[in-house]
Amino acid sequence: RKRILSIVATLFFILMGVMTLSRSWMVAVALCILLFLVGRARSFRSAAQTVLIGVVAVIAIAYVIQVVPELREGFIGRWQSSDVATGNERTDLFWEYHGIWLSNIRYILTGTGVTQYKQITGVYHGLHNMLQQIFLSYGVIGAAVFFYGIFSPLQINKKKRSLIMWTPLVAVLLFV
Repeated sequence: RKRILSIVATLFFILMGVMTLSRSWMVAVALCILLFLVGRARSFRSAAQTVLIGVVAVIAIAYVIQVVPELREGFIGRWQSSDVATGNERTDLFWEYHGIWLSNIRYILTGTGVTQYKQITGVYHGLHNMLQQIFLSYGVIGAAVFFYGIFSPLQINKKKRSLIMWTPLVAVLLFV
């Protein structure tokens, strides 16, 4: 029963994510599914079950996208729009924040702070790159402490390391 409930909940959350039409979410969930498939396959039977679940999920998502024309048009539009090349001008923001960060040794070492970076830099568009935000907000020193916290679960017990221990690292890297 727990397994069925878990599968239904997962499919429900995947469907909800698809409905957001977020390109980042689509890439993130694809990578999470890939990690899940790699981490789960212990035997041929479990690999076959996982592939079957994945196929059912893809079919369900494709069906919903086909049945709801607005969703289909929005989904296709997100991948074909003219702002895909610049990430909705996010690459311009990346280079602007990057230049500001490198222009001040204090920002490089200790950052601008988490809540005041927009006011301090004078750029009033939010960062859309988690890794850059960590370095801009905390500086190199704070980023080192942050990443120590991300990697330390992987060092706790090397013999019993499970896929779930990689989750914090994957979360940070997916939003780069």
